[in-house]
Amino acid sequence: MEKSPLWLTLLKSLILGAIVFVMLFPFVNVFAVSFSSQEDILGGGLVLFPSNPNLDAYRAIFSGGIVTRALQVSAGITLVGTAAQMIFTTTMA
Repeated sequence: MEKSPLWLTLLKSLILGAIVFVMLFPFVNVFAVSFSSQEDILGGGLVLFPSNPNLDAYRAIFSGGIVTRALQVSAGITLVGTAAQMIFTTTMA
């Protein structure tokens, strides 16, 4: 195979970098907003680095009990489903 020219390699790297940025940007934004204060969020604008970081959002989520119960149910379904699938797969093999 022929080696590609440098300009083509740089162009591919630039395009790939742009795609990675576009794909990761929303996750970084949501992560930053989760640590922002309510005043910062209501102030509008883009939040990538919270000026007053706090854990109030996580306290509100985990204090209600709904999220922890949903995590327990999901873990139970996963464990029981995986065990049942392994039993059925090995007995059918």
